[in-house]
Order: sequence, then structure tokens, then C-alpha cells
Amino acid sequence: MACGSSEQSAIIEVSEETLMHEVRATPSPADGAYVKVNPPRFMWPDKFPHLGAVLDGVAGQVDKKPKVLYRIRISQDKNFQKEVLTGERAWAFFNPFQCLAQGKWYWQHAYVTPEGVEEWSPVYQFLIDKDTPEFNPPALDKVLAGYPSHHPRVLLDADNWEEIIARNKNNPEAQAYMDKAVRCISHPLKHLQEEIDTTNVVTLTNVVQRESALIRESRKIVDREEANVEALVRAYLLTKDEKYYREGINRLSKILSWKESKYFAGDFNLSTLLSMSTSAYDGFYNLLSPEEKQLLLDNIRHLG
Repeated sequence: MACGSSEQSAIIEVSEETLMHEVRATPSPADGAYVKVNPPRFMWPDKFPHLGAVLDGVAGQVDKKPKVLYRIRISQDKNFQKEVLTGERAWAFFNPFQCLAQGKWYWQHAYVTPEGVEEWSPVYQFLIDKDTPEFNPPALDKVLAGYPSHHPRVLLDADNWEEIIARNKNNPEAQAYMDKAVRCISHPLKHLQEEIDTTNVVTLTNVVQRESALIRESRKIVDREEANVEALVRAYLLTKDEKYYREGINRLSKILSWKESKYFAGDFNLSTLLSMSTSAYDGFYNLLSPEEKQLLLDNIRHLG
């Protein structure tokens, strides 16, 4: 530190066992809080916290999470007798999807037992003032209602397809995707066990270390193929050249089979397969056979 300045300790002392909870342990908004956004998102501790496996990709004894039902009520009347927002959810989260008036608000959540008994929490209060920023995205049903019924509709809208192709004929970024897609076609994909480097993995005997190493190594391959599939989908959309579709769906079909491989591990890898499946389903939709559509839809439903 500069000469003459007072030194401060670089050590931060904490009084809790952890810096953050593995599962939510407190309600939000907290009692008495000035919320940071209007409307606030309401969250509370789950009745049956689900901790999951000790490490992503490591199988272990995980208790089955029971189905739950929660109710929530929100009002500027602390007795919840008038102008009450209510909701029911199968998870410990609620978004009112409407901005709330300035002032003091009260809220309460309840777990509903299988017999229909409501176990209400204490009543919490929060405040909204004139300076609270508003951020109120539309509900999912409104978002879905705004989507066109045709495909493609994510990376581009089918109604503007030809215009987008013409506009990008000399676009360097578009050419980069096509160059990458051509390289994919000239390098056929092998099975995961032939692609992954297991040099270090096979030397490990501790199951957590082994699965952690598998996740790292398989992630390298899955990430690489995510970029390849993206290039093939975009190259097709930019040209309508069916060779990109053929390589894309062939490649993705093989990648989806990796789920059954002992060399494939981790939720992040599964989420990447979901991303690739949705991208290919929308981008290649008009060329996909019924079997190919079903393959992608089955994986989207399972992984999503």
C-alpha cells in the first residue's frame, strides 16, 4: 500500500458455515426489504430440499423428490382481505407478471399437504418506491402466442429467409460459418470413446476424481461438436444447401447416442445436447424425416 496510508486486512471473516446456501434457506423478498426490481420475484425454502448428487455426473443415493403444491398471496392489506394477488405453483417460485404499486406490500406462502391443509409461513413485508426500476417480462404463454407457427423461426423467420440469404452473401461472419461447416463434412465424427482422451481417466481409482475427469474431457468434445452443429445449421440457413442438413442431422444423431456411453457424464453435457437438438429441429425442420423429427423431439422432451 502507499506510504502513509492505513493498511486494511486482506482477510474476510465469515460467521456462517458457507458463503451461500446449496438450496434456498430464506424467503425473498426478505422481510422489510426494499426490492430491487418491480415486480419482485418471490422465492421461498422448498418443503423438501433436493440436494442431488455429490458431484455433477456422479451417480449416488438421491432421495426421490415428492410432488408438492404451494400457494402464495400478496397484498397491500396485511390481513389479505382485499385486492389480493394469489397463485398456486408446483415449485417454490412465483412471478406475478404485473408491476406493483408503490408502498408497503405483504406476502405469505404456504405448503399444501396432500390432505389439503395449508401450512402458512409468517407474513413478510417489502417496499416499493418511486425509484424502484420496473422489469416485467411477459408470461410464457404470451411469448409462445407471439411465435409464428412455421419453421424456421428462431435464428431467422421463414418469411424473411430469402432476404436474409441475399443480405449475407458477402458477409465475412456468414462465410466463417460456411467454412467451418465444410470442414465438418470433411472430418466425419467418430464415437465418443474414440474422440475422448482417457489417458488420465483410466489411472484414477477414486470415483469422484474419475467422474470429474470424465466430465472435463467429454465436455471438450461436446463443446466442440456444439460449435460444429451450430455452424452446420447456420450454413444451411444461409444457403439452403442440403449438404449441410445431411451432415448436421447425421452428426447430431451420433452425438445423441453418446448419452449411453460410459465416457459421457454431466448435466452440462446434457444441456448442450438439448441446445443442439432444439437448434437442429427448428433450422432443419422442412427437411427432417418423420423419424428424425421424432428423434429430436424425444430428446428435447427428455432433456428439457
